[in-house]
Amino acid sequence: IQFWSLLDGIHKPRGIFKLLPDDKPINVIDVGACIGAWTLSLATRFPQARIFALEPCSVSYPHLVRNVRGLNVETRIIAADKETALCITIQMPTEQEYSNRQSQWWRIKGNVGAMSAYGTSGEMRQEVVTVRLDDFCDHAECIKIDVEGMERRVLAGAQRILKYDRPVIQMELSRHNQKRAGFSVKQLLDLMENSYSYVPIAVQSNSDGIFVPKERAEECRAKLAE
Repeated sequence: IQFWSLLDGIHKPRGIFKLLPDDKPINVIDVGACIGAWTLSLATRFPQARIFALEPCSVSYPHLVRNVRGLNVETRIIAADKETALCITIQMPTEQEYSNRQSQWWRIKGNVGAMSAYGTSGEMRQEVVTVRLDDFCDHAECIKIDVEGMERRVLAGAQRILKYDRPVIQMELSRHNQKRAGFSVKQLLDLMENSYSYVPIAVQSNSDGIFVPKERAEECRAKLAE
């Protein structure tokens, strides 16, 4: 479990790090932290940051805690959602859902990073408690979202943060996950622009997108190009 989850975490792009300040404290929220590969890179690069790593899977969570021990990271075994204190079910996808995945990493049976509120296999089924990001954290400069189709729900629970803090966002853009959630990547992009006034300035490997407030798009594109 650790090996394949770590490979996926290492594979995730780090371009968003160029958009974060080196000279002041920042709050970062990693939503769907899995075993902490992305969080670990961020904590090492930005020792002044306060990082919150949220992971609902009871199998991944102990590895997350161990991997970030001693760093500036606070971990929570909880799922970000549109409401606080809901109880939702997450589980593994079916064999067919595995075979449809673009990334080879996700075709490995037993990769708990694929657990989702939209999984239907019944395998490794567990109940988890939810929290709105607006209730969880008073502000944030950066949010990473990797939640297997729950992106809209996470965003709906972070409307205050998105409106007033205007954090930069790294978010997975999997067409298969969106389809399982009854949505599409295009609809997600439209939602980001029309409802939250965010635009993608990069879509990188593993189908992750970097989103920034419209008013900062030119500045952020220049930083990514450096």
